[in-house]
Amino acid sequence: MPRYLIIADGEIEEKISIALHKKLRELSPHSPVFLLSLLWPGNFRKRGLKEIRWRNLPHFPAFWGSFFKTFWRRRGWREEIVLVSARPLLLFFLFLLTGKKAVLIRSSKAWDLSFSLLERFLVKYFARVVFVDDYDLVKVCRLENIPIYFSGNVLADLLSPGDFSFPAGGKTVMVLFPRAFSLERDLIFLQEVAEEMALGTPAYFLLVVPGRVKVQEIREKAEKMGWHWRRSLEGETIEGYLCKGKTYINVTSFYQEALRQGDFVVSCDFVRVIQAAGFGKKVLPVFHLSPKEVAALLRNPTYLFEYNLILSRRFGERGGIEKIAGFLLFGVVEDQKFVTRGA
Repeated sequence: MPRYLIIADGEIEEKISIALHKKLRELSPHSPVFLLSLLWPGNFRKRGLKEIRWRNLPHFPAFWGSFFKTFWRRRGWREEIVLVSARPLLLFFLFLLTGKKAVLIRSSKAWDLSFSLLERFLVKYFARVVFVDDYDLVKVCRLENIPIYFSGNVLADLLSPGDFSFPAGGKTVMVLFPRAFSLERDLIFLQEVAEEMALGTPAYFLLVVPGRVKVQEIREKAEKMGWHWRRSLEGETIEGYLCKGKTYINVTSFYQEALRQGDFVVSCDFVRVIQAAGFGKKVLPVFHLSPKEVAALLRNPTYLFEYNLILSRRFGERGGIEKIAGFLLFGVVEDQKFVTRGA
């Protein structure tokens, strides 16, 4: 009976690990699946999942000491090691301590996710296989005989179905995603985009509050820029409204529902760009563009079609978690459609 140990070292990586754990349990209920969070020990255990106990000590030497001690004790165990991480360096230490090559799952969180020379060496000699959601990266690494596969859009798999609709009134829904670490700058940019688009284009604007950001912070920053805050009339769905002249922006914290129901996604957050591409949404990352350029591109269906076709080919559609679980349980047949044996 196969056994699995899934290791995560980030917030998004933890979500991917939970989704993979769920899929493995569905496909093979009797196979033990253990989890381990490198950054936040106990997170998985709080969700009722089997998590290996270890101590993540705050100081750098203490962290590595605890890391080595935890995995040295597991040397000789029969688990298949699955590392969900953006740091291939961990592959070397896992191999050193366990004597096993791990399966590496790496998701895209930035536009350029190429491997450095050191990372290419590590994944080539210390990974049993590598899964990424960037097809361009796969093509480059295959030229160097790196055991790498295109998984499909793993980040889109993390979204669960919504159970309500925004009161758009038949208008085009435009979803705006600022980033938490550059909130003020992104707010200024996206509000200018909304003002440009509102000229002659009836639209329903949704500004999504980034995680760990309070709505009050959005309100305060927007009011400094001359926008007025209005109380919500939609209960929990909409936090409130920002208005300036005839332009209204609805503020919501439900990013999953906003992604699913949006007709256009204008995002400063690259993770949301990839997730929206996985659902076939019309998406426009705003890097190196002015608000007027963004508005002009949104009004150009030919450009958006061609650009989104490129995004779809690069990051794929949903189903990445199923493909990775299929590999772990049954192995793969080498082709573009990733046909699984025995699935």
